[in-house]
Amino acid sequence: DLIFVLVFGMGIQGVAYATVISQLVSTVLSLRLLFTTKEVIRIRIPKIQIHKVFAGEILRLGVPSGIQNSVTSFANVILQYSINLFGASAIAGNGAFMRIQGFAFIPITAFGLALTTFTGQNLGAGEFERVKQGSRFGILFAMLIAEAIGLIIYFGAGPMLSLFSRDPEVLAYGISKAKISALLLFPMALSHAMAGLYRGAGKSIVPMTVMLAVWCVFRIIFIQVGLYLFHDIRVVFWAYPVTWSISAVIFTIYYFTVDWMGQEKYARAAA
Repeated sequence: DLIFVLVFGMGIQGVAYATVISQLVSTVLSLRLLFTTKEVIRIRIPKIQIHKVFAGEILRLGVPSGIQNSVTSFANVILQYSINLFGASAIAGNGAFMRIQGFAFIPITAFGLALTTFTGQNLGAGEFERVKQGSRFGILFAMLIAEAIGLIIYFGAGPMLSLFSRDPEVLAYGISKAKISALLLFPMALSHAMAGLYRGAGKSIVPMTVMLAVWCVFRIIFIQVGLYLFHDIRVVFWAYPVTWSISAVIFTIYYFTVDWMGQEKYARAAA
């Protein structure tokens, strides 16, 4: 983005080109690795076939995540429409901040994926205590890292956003969102980490239901009602940390009140 915008001076069009090129390069490099690696993940086309048992399990766990991501993306389109109502400067300021916030989202996603793998492997081995210890460690560190990055964004929002635009109005919108969202990244980190945890435990319906209900339905209602009452773009900005916090509370309650690891079922089978 920075090369196309700052060096080539291509603006919005440059961001679009950068996105397409970066995704294409990532795809090519990933496929090259999968076809040339000597590890067990290597793809050998003649050996590709459908295993019904594994396919069914993959669909059972994967389809809810796919539905969640698709509907969340659709909801984000509606949220973007709400931002568009405030003009080009609001669009640019919000877009610039989202680029910066992406640096916090990367480690948050990584912890969620790691917890999915870690939980699945250890539950399969009956290591319930290890899952408890690992989940607490993963969730805590995801929150700490997210908040550390959030602090950097909060205090450095101005200089960071100025890399994308020097327009005072654009900077004002971007800084406004930074002041609202940056210090409240920890509930988003907790939500993603716990969602990964529950997927690893085979409970992929849980994060799908919570995130669809809170991050999609409630977030849209919050924004529509808020804009009707106040017509202030900060309503849209506040919708994110508010819904992150609600989902974090729900996931935490589920963690402490439900046998999501299946210990009782395991104990009955062992008996």
